[in-house]
Amino acid sequence: MKNIKISKKFKVIALATCMVLSPISIKKEVYANNTSIVQNEKDNDISLIDLCNTYGAIYSIKPECLLDYVEFKTNGYCDLIDNNFEKTVLYSAQELYYDSRSNGYYESITTGEPYEVTLSPEELVEKYSEIVDTNKYIGLTIGYVECGDPIEANGNYSYNGNIGGICSPSHFDNAEIGIIFFTTMLKNDYGVNKDSDESKFGEMASIYCPPNAYNWEHYLATPIYNELKENGYYSRASEEVQKRVNNKTKRK
Repeated sequence: MKNIKISKKFKVIALATCMVLSPISIKKEVYANNTSIVQNEKDNDISLIDLCNTYGAIYSIKPECLLDYVEFKTNGYCDLIDNNFEKTVLYSAQELYYDSRSNGYYESITTGEPYEVTLSPEELVEKYSEIVDTNKYIGLTIGYVECGDPIEANGNYSYNGNIGGICSPSHFDNAEIGIIFFTTMLKNDYGVNKDSDESKFGEMASIYCPPNAYNWEHYLATPIYNELKENGYYSRASEEVQKRVNNKTKRK
């Protein structure tokens, strides 16, 4: 993306626009000249306002506060993560959520509204693996290794010591926040990307569980990974989830 110099006037107007929830659509390429916005239209792109509403709801953060933070973190929407607005908003919401809670200002930016998780852990792992560009089969394999089959969407997601990110006690407000943390952790801390395969388990195990690395890799993770690759991503999911996913596929 080209470097864009965005005026202070535009920044103020952008934030004010978000606060009244105007349906402005800011697409993947944005060129600003004072108060005007010229968009590069692409089918199926989601607007920045919608993204702030979506991730604001997940983290119970006011969308206008999230937009302001995104603008601050990206230098006027120029320094996007991998040129991707959704990934940028996701990481910004995650960072703002943890920073505000650590530094005592979460109450001033929260909506106070609880978020209802409607997708299963399997669906969430697939969704966020695709957004952050990791191998979804690796994520789901680790979920099954650490949590059993099926994965329970009970919200007991911890970021302390468990590469699966799923165990008691709960450290997250809802299961979706836990899955996002888990997926981004695989990407950022373990180097899992969309081209990673089962050979990644050995490297990960040497960090995660050194005393049992060989057994974890060869007798737990790799067999489940190969099973999922052979039988399909949702082959271990509950019948209810399989039916829902199949119905969505048929509608497409």
